[in-house]
Amino acid sequence: MSLIEKAAVFATDLLQKEPTSGYPYHNLNHTLSVVKHVQEIGEHAYVDDKDLTILTLSAWFHDIGYTRDYNHHEEKGVEIAREFLGSINHKILDHVESCILATRMPQNPGSFIEKILCDADMYHLSEDTLIENSDKLRQEINMVTGKQLSLQDYLHKTLNLLYSHEYFTEYARKHLNSRKLKNIEKIKRYLSRNT
Repeated sequence: MSLIEKAAVFATDLLQKEPTSGYPYHNLNHTLSVVKHVQEIGEHAYVDDKDLTILTLSAWFHDIGYTRDYNHHEEKGVEIAREFLGSINHKILDHVESCILATRMPQNPGSFIEKILCDADMYHLSEDTLIENSDKLRQEINMVTGKQLSLQDYLHKTLNLLYSHEYFTEYARKHLNSRKLKNIEKIKRYLSRNT
């Protein structure tokens, strides 16, 4: 079994347990989506096998910290990655750690592979299911914090994020930006009908 396959099994097992198994958004499905999009963007950016391995490992671990601490999940994700990957080459581990930490909001990636992971993590901003995913994230925040944000309130926050967000890679800017702009219009229409 390859290192990526071992990481996939490990992360899948952990994400299928409480608390993340009960989260509407930050769950195994989100991680699988980020893994898929990292590979898509990485292949179009012609990253080499070593960097694609780092990216895929980073995708598997980028939100695994939610299993330990909702508010500091990136740091906890780094801890879990260290525990799992600690016996391998430390240069790979250093890159995985920096990729995970680059996904903290507001995202501020330095290296090209960090930019790819950040774009994969925010890929959902360009998907047709953005309103549904925003509602899942709203439900999760309400569940974890005890708040009672309405979908309309949360969509206003999502709209602000869409206006301020920029993709980092050429591939994402070329293929995702136009779809993200359509989502801005879609949310504006939804809010105009539902407020």
